[in-house]
Amino acid sequence: MRAPLLRFVLVPLAAACLLVVAFVDKPAGAAARAAPTATPAAAPSPGAGGTAARTSAIVSTTPAAATRAPAAGGPRALLWKVSDADNHLYLLGSFHVLKPTDHPLPASIDAAFADAERIAFEVSPAEMRSPALAQKMLAAGMSDDGRTLSQRLKPTTWRKLEAYCTSRGIPCEGLQRFEPWMASLVISLSEATKLGYASDQGLDQVLIDRALAANKPGSGLETADQQIDALAGMGDAEQEQSLLEALDDVDSMGTRMDSS
Repeated sequence: MRAPLLRFVLVPLAAACLLVVAFVDKPAGAAARAAPTATPAAAPSPGAGGTAARTSAIVSTTPAAATRAPAAGGPRALLWKVSDADNHLYLLGSFHVLKPTDHPLPASIDAAFADAERIAFEVSPAEMRSPALAQKMLAAGMSDDGRTLSQRLKPTTWRKLEAYCTSRGIPCEGLQRFEPWMASLVISLSEATKLGYASDQGLDQVLIDRALAANKPGSGLETADQQIDALAGMGDAEQEQSLLEALDDVDSMGTRMDSS
């Protein structure tokens, strides 16, 4: 049971928000390059402006924005288009865990992806799919100074964690070897799983699969090591705060995520 959990924990580190970039060649004699402008994007028309799309990319950034398939009267996909005279840049916000009912994707996302020739995620698809990534994550999330989780936390925080574990039928001793930031990820993503959210339904994972199937080149803006180091490099106070926030979000998570 441990491997799926660790794989699920890794997802938010490497894929959260998506950036779609498409550069489109202008025909000969096109106007001089203008300053870039940003507007909400409708479905792009491949080849608009003269020729087919030349290059494009998809990049992961932050989990703050949600891209959900809109129901009638529901929210639009958070897809933005930044353009100058001869290039287009598509920015797409996403959760990295979604429900099956959040699909199919809005047509505007499908069209932006189809217009892309190159894909760049926050961390490359190749690294995301590497078996070594889970081992790196596990090693970084384990305490390396001999202290247990209860020894790292304030007594009030540990009691709050114990109360959570009791309410979920989880033995707190199973978290003792973790650093607080890892414990907070385990809690948040375990709760999301119970609510029906899954990483393989997340927009980033769906588009990684599509990119591989379509033979679109994939790359990353950062490495997994950089992202893991950022989490593991937090001080004790920051890590404890992240754990407290995860515990505080437990009761409202379903309402908050479903309404995003």
